[in-house]
Amino acid sequence: MKHLALAALLAPLSAYAQHTDWKVYGGGSDNIRYSKLDQINRDNVKRLEVAWTFDTGDVFPGSEMQCNPIVVDGVLYATTPKLRVIALDAATGSLRWSFDPFDGAKSPKSRNRGVVYWEQRIFVVARNFLYSIDARTGKLVLGFGDHGRVDLRKGLGRDPESI
Repeated sequence: MKHLALAALLAPLSAYAQHTDWKVYGGGSDNIRYSKLDQINRDNVKRLEVAWTFDTGDVFPGSEMQCNPIVVDGVLYATTPKLRVIALDAATGSLRWSFDPFDGAKSPKSRNRGVVYWEQRIFVVARNFLYSIDARTGKLVLGFGDHGRVDLRKGLGRDPESI
């Protein structure tokens, strides 16, 4: 009976969490662009003020951002104009960690649509590589692919350098 009571108590919590995190590009669970959070409503939306801003510090001539941030467990994950992946405290905007797939080298001008979350990992594509990053630390998941990344050109039946 204790297990049934616990399950009954946890069921509403899982439903609540289902529509408070936006773990994927495009608007959360099932791409519905809806959140069960109810602190903002028709009556108070006109009184909203900017809570925080974050300057990536890496804008360059001709740069652009087409990233749709995601939010998981109170952390906002996004990419910057130079394709760094950042994790910010969603309540305060403070930087938790930053990952640079180019390791300080000049990053190419390219478009990026953002990141994806799965099982405590953040996945991002930069150039021809798919990176797996530990969502808590910002470090590569070394057990993924070749020390944390996969070359998406390999295995296509042609020379990866010609692609």
